[in-house]
Amino acid sequence: MCGRGDRLVKELYGCRVKLQPMGCGCRFCPRCSRRSGRRFLARVSSHLGTKEHGALWHFCLTQRCDCWESLLGARKRFEEAWRRFAPALKRCGCVAGLATFHVKPRDAGGWHYHMHLVGEFDEGVTSGDRLVEALHLAWYKARRCIGVEPLLWGRKVCEAGPGMEALTGDGQMDFWREAEGPVERVLQYCLRDVLQGVEGWVESVVGSMNSEDFCETLSHVKLRRLFGKWRAKSESEVELESKGGETEGGRVGGGKEPVGKERETAVWTDAGGMDEVLRRAASGERSAREDVEALVMSYRNRGRVANRLQSWVQAIAA
Repeated sequence: MCGRGDRLVKELYGCRVKLQPMGCGCRFCPRCSRRSGRRFLARVSSHLGTKEHGALWHFCLTQRCDCWESLLGARKRFEEAWRRFAPALKRCGCVAGLATFHVKPRDAGGWHYHMHLVGEFDEGVTSGDRLVEALHLAWYKARRCIGVEPLLWGRKVCEAGPGMEALTGDGQMDFWREAEGPVERVLQYCLRDVLQGVEGWVESVVGSMNSEDFCETLSHVKLRRLFGKWRAKSESEVELESKGGETEGGRVGGGKEPVGKERETAVWTDAGGMDEVLRRAASGERSAREDVEALVMSYRNRGRVANRLQSWVQAIAA
């Protein structure tokens, strides 16, 4: 439904067409969620890409799933455990982190509400297996549960080292392209897939008793958090802002122009909303059909949603 508000724009005195995404702004919309995650990726990239960093770790914090519990109850229970657990991160040498909450309904009822944590650690405090063991024990105590519980999962993403130039520029801002490096992959997964398996389960939520619970809970909560030194603006961001450059969703790490790209000089005109254009194309209007055909030829699709849309548009344009 989010894409229905997009606008089709045409090049003035040219033949190019493209989409202008508008977005619905909903926190749990898969597309808008990815777009809002870009600013978190830009902030982390500006720190990791321009100066030395500590060892990076990826942890997954889970809790027991109760089939009778609402999403609001699962979130409240997790937040209480997180407040008790957070001091342990600092004691273990965590100097910065990105916390992302993932949500998934359980087939048997209840919600799998959990956190993915990417943290920068000073290995001089706690290292190796001792770090995982210490944090696992701290998380177990923070939950205050009795019985067998899921273990805290954790792995080292990379060792401490110099700045990662691959994270600078605007290349990593595209969440629809699969990342290559280990750091890029873990950041992309945590920030992009907030609603895990959304295409497989969202239809079961709509129209069920869970839909109201889902919407009321997620419409006003923060699903991503930065803490430690990653929360503050990096030196490159401050310098770029002083020069009047972009910092969110744009260039980071020095503000250099992307290699191989020229500044856009074309003038674009609004051709109407995509719903309107598709209706005109289906009714046989020649200009609308030509616009749709040009759009199909110029866009490459990155996911299953886009592939289904392309099949539909091609059927209309045929």
